[in-house]
Amino acid sequence: MTKRSTAGGKDTRASIIDAAERVFAEKGFYGASLREICTVAGIRPGLLHYYFESKEPLFETTVTRRADEMRAIFNRCIDDVVAARAGHPSPTDLCRAYIRFFFDLSRSRGDGWRSYITLLTQTAAAYDVDIVRNMLRGFDFIAERMTIEFARASPWAPDEAIRASLFYLECAVTTALVSSGLHSVRTRTVDADAVWDRLADDMARFFARGMAVDTARGAELASRDASSAPVSDG
Repeated sequence: MTKRSTAGGKDTRASIIDAAERVFAEKGFYGASLREICTVAGIRPGLLHYYFESKEPLFETTVTRRADEMRAIFNRCIDDVVAARAGHPSPTDLCRAYIRFFFDLSRSRGDGWRSYITLLTQTAAAYDVDIVRNMLRGFDFIAERMTIEFARASPWAPDEAIRASLFYLECAVTTALVSSGLHSVRTRTVDADAVWDRLADDMARFFARGMAVDTARGAELASRDASSAPVSDG
């Protein structure tokens, strides 16, 4: 709840949200305390309540604050790969664009975006909680755009198989974002940029192949169901 429109008020509110982004990203909704957020923001606890009635509206504001900008960046990312392939990107192209979108946001746009992407990945893990589900629906544009593009790249694939494959990709990217250090250890790669670049390329190839198998299986099953359906006499 915003109560001031002065420049100083806007700065204070922005500082609170910036601090909340960092603390929520590190400790999650339940682990974060308003007192710690105030400490990071450098304000008195009473001042936070002047702008936000409780932790829930602060959390919602923090999670959704960059959604519009994220939508614009994502659409440009996908538009670019579609244009580069003359309107016909392969599933591998689409997987790579999706993965690099999240990887690049988390490592190339400053600490704010890094904390924000971490916050989103942690929030997604609690999707069954009503407040989280309602907030994350504002990010459905990502899944819907990817579903459309994957359907164009594989027009024979059933919608259900495409959505299932996209879910697996989402899970893998979420895990990778919170465990890049483990990837460095497993691959014995020291160069951080090389880690992310290699991971993006490897994941894109892996999931594109898996998606091809999964959607082909789905198409085969759908075809069998159609051929075995009883024929109407009418």
